[in-house]
Amino acid sequence: PLKAKPIVAAGLDWSGVYIGAHGGYGGGMTDWEGGVVDSVARGVLAGGQVGINKQLGSVVFGLELDGSWADIKGSNFYQVAGGGLAIEATLTSKIDALATFAGRAGIAADRWFVFAKAGMSAVHEKHTMANAFSGLVGGVPATQITSVSGSETRYAAMLGFGAEYALAGPWSILAEYDYHHLGVRSLRQTGTATLLGVVTPVAVDSRIAQAIHVAKLGVNYRFGN
Repeated sequence: PLKAKPIVAAGLDWSGVYIGAHGGYGGGMTDWEGGVVDSVARGVLAGGQVGINKQLGSVVFGLELDGSWADIKGSNFYQVAGGGLAIEATLTSKIDALATFAGRAGIAADRWFVFAKAGMSAVHEKHTMANAFSGLVGGVPATQITSVSGSETRYAAMLGFGAEYALAGPWSILAEYDYHHLGVRSLRQTGTATLLGVVTPVAVDSRIAQAIHVAKLGVNYRFGN
């Protein structure tokens, strides 16, 4: 009689479409006016992702789109005084949304998939500045209060890496790190200035440099598995 060959379990195929959700934490530096005022921005984010993979042998590559609500915020207060003059200012930057479109490629070993990713990110944020300038106006002590704000969407390159592990059925969990280099941009901020009870509209141009690091944990559902 012929002896039957042992049954060998097939390795996991990562090919197909997937959707998922993630949460994480982001942080980085926000530099106003070439580093004159620096602040550390940090906070949480949460969102979802959708993508597609194709596996050839042990190599997996694909595309992924993700979007997150965010609350990554930094603020700095500074004072300058001398010669009868005094300036106080508070500068605040907040990222409230983050989206990326990236390619992923890596090596699969059955239930493990280790990958690198690169692509573009879009970040929506708001910047505010409030300052008080105290001195003499016509020999009379006075303080000018200025408050301006502006919002923008920045587009930047992003790089990242991570690992994904397949659970039973179509589910998998992942951990990922991403770096977003947002560069330097000049932003027009508008608001009002109040001096001796007179309110006037003002506009201020500020150069702001930014870069953020993001760490995420998530879960994916693969269709057709």
